[in-house]
Amino acid sequence: MSDDVIWRRTIQEAFDSNKRVQQRIRWLAMFFGSTNLTNPTALLDYVIQLPEDWLYGTRVAQLDFEARRDYVLCNMEWFLRANGIRPDEIERDDGTFETACERIRLPRPSLRNIQPELLNDAEIDPEMMIRTHVDKPFLEEHQRGSTQDYYLRLFYNDPRPTEEQQQFIDEIVRGMWSARHVIDGLETSFAQDIPRYFFITGEGGSGKTFMYNKLIAFLHANEFLIMPMASTGIAAELLYGGATVHKRLCRQKHVDSSTKPFVDYRSQFADTLRKLHGIIIDEISMQHKDVLEFVDRLFRSIAPRTLKQIPFGGKCVILGGDWKQLLPVVAGGTLLHQFDASIKNTVLFKNFVTRKLRSNLRLLHGQEQYRTFLKCVGTGVLNDSDERVQLPVGICVNSREELINFVYPQDLLQTAIHRWEEFCGRAILCPLNTETFEMNNIILV
Repeated sequence: MSDDVIWRRTIQEAFDSNKRVQQRIRWLAMFFGSTNLTNPTALLDYVIQLPEDWLYGTRVAQLDFEARRDYVLCNMEWFLRANGIRPDEIERDDGTFETACERIRLPRPSLRNIQPELLNDAEIDPEMMIRTHVDKPFLEEHQRGSTQDYYLRLFYNDPRPTEEQQQFIDEIVRGMWSARHVIDGLETSFAQDIPRYFFITGEGGSGKTFMYNKLIAFLHANEFLIMPMASTGIAAELLYGGATVHKRLCRQKHVDSSTKPFVDYRSQFADTLRKLHGIIIDEISMQHKDVLEFVDRLFRSIAPRTLKQIPFGGKCVILGGDWKQLLPVVAGGTLLHQFDASIKNTVLFKNFVTRKLRSNLRLLHGQEQYRTFLKCVGTGVLNDSDERVQLPVGICVNSREELINFVYPQDLLQTAIHRWEEFCGRAILCPLNTETFEMNNIILV
């Protein structure tokens, strides 16, 4: 089966699952932006000419093919930028700049005056950029209004932060104001009694991600310029406007202690970073200390002269994570090498104050024993001399078939097409790709 046929089936299945035009345009942008396609233009043309009129309700529904394709490209441009596709910032001989569509080998949309500075919006608040530039039929209902109102609703919507979470949010906001006053030139020095570097910790279920999103919503509603990030893609997806640290700041697959900042001080990207008031990095326990030190060097390199000696160029920095979770990966290294790679062992960490969320909001009645077991695993109490853990009998199965039947019962597999939503909450994790392929072959027979 050719790649083209596979991709067409993939798109058709996605469209069957995402019925609304707002969902489809977002999905298309993510698909084209993350898939290495042989002929992306031909595939997009196929999508635009699908028998079902998925552009129904837009202003081009009755126009010719060329007009519909350009309309889709013009709107995909902003979703691509929001998803991290960065066009070249160098002006071309004809006075134009590269678009995100051209970056992934799609035709150029007929947008005018696409200047590099528009990338600033994508770096700081992708959602705001989408709301500003995308045509209204492609926007969700809650996106049609002012950016401040949108984020205020997110902040005040239920559930509200707990008293403990709100206390930490208030303290971080004070640190953000301290950074903002200096970065915006309203003051010449930081308040000495207000911390600006925070490490938020707490076990799984304590509401760290929920608290970050309430904080992000409040800061955006009050026009703070922040950059929410995480060490992994999945964690980044859970944050409002989140992206990985590598995608936002590193731009390189490998960063170590010798990696020099790559940003031209006079570039639009440098200007964007200078204006930032703060950053958030979630799941920091698995981030190598070299990455955090690189981020520090990067912000200092583009900072004004008066802030170059200040950690992170004076930005307010919020790190989050749980030390009981994964350590950084060190190729060929031992556990000691992993400990050494932790951000706890960077000189920067002494600048941070630690705040711990102590209430577990995810714990259900009767799960206290399992919580205690997980805590013992995380703190190393249950490890034997070979760093192995004996799992409780109640959470183990004796065979691969028993595991598959537990996660994917036969009645579910036999009616899969009509119950696809149930599959979204089910997964079998395998340590190796070969085992993943084996499991898939067994399940999909």
